Amino acid sequence: MAGNRLRQDGVLKGPPVTSKQAVLPCFTAKVHLTQQVTAALGDAAELIVQIGHADTEAIDRALDAWMAVVPRERIRLAVPLLVRDSEAAPLEARVRALAASGWRRWECADLPGLDLLRRNVPACDGITADWSFYALNRAAIAFLREAKIARRVTSPEETQENLIACVEAGAGAGAVEALVFQLTPLFISQTPPVTGSEGARTGPVSFADRRGRTLHTFPLDGRWITTDERPFACVDVIPTLLGVGIGLFRCDWSWYPAAPAAIASAWGAVRRDDTPPGSHAGNVHRGLL
Repeated sequence: MAGNRLRQDGVLKGPPVTSKQAVLPCFTAKVHLTQQVTAALGDAAELIVQIGHADTEAIDRALDAWMAVVPRERIRLAVPLLVRDSEAAPLEARVRALAASGWRRWECADLPGLDLLRRNVPACDGITADWSFYALNRAAIAFLREAKIARRVTSPEETQENLIACVEAGAGAGAVEALVFQLTPLFISQTPPVTGSEGARTGPVSFADRRGRTLHTFPLDGRWITTDERPFACVDVIPTLLGVGIGLFRCDWSWYPAAPAAIASAWGAVRRDDTPPGSHAGNVHRGLL
């Protein structure tokens, strides 16, 4: 990471980059508030903590624990993507309280989240936009430019070709952070799965689809999240993306809190430019579906 740092507003700090200049990579990590603290992430250029719908006491405990590993100035808080009507007011109150206590670095996942931050964090040091904004075309990038988004995260459905085209067309639209590892949510349910005579489940469930893939379903923030057993990873495109001026790369565990050993293994592999075993590359080497 020597030679490049993240500014307080979330933009990569360093000399202006041209297509012929080499960029040194910075790696960021995103986790859910319930994630067990993982010492291996202590060298992340930035740690993004998704606060979910936890109460204030739980948020404070988790942030105190993470600050023992990552300095506060390298932690960004993220509001959740999914918010029920009954959850909106309590979430706003918690965001206001966190802002009042000095948390000024935030990330949103959709337009309601952006509006929430605009209204409740007036002194925000640059808002970043997670992959669920789906900035896959010039119109979406133009919107993020108008919204003054400091940095946007690419989608796990992105392709290398389309991403490079969007970077070239997105001057002034904020920094681009390439998602290179994630246990991506395939679908999200309000109700738990039912497995035969056992009825509705209360804990994690593993099952196979018609193609024999193993899927995991588990409760998170009052919803049930289903992911593939295999994580998305596209570490092999990092050299190409560095060549077009992208210097930020994200690993995301916010949809699947994992064992610290598993996080340390994947984080180490990505940092070594190795593809984590058992992963898949999504669309990155083929066209958008």
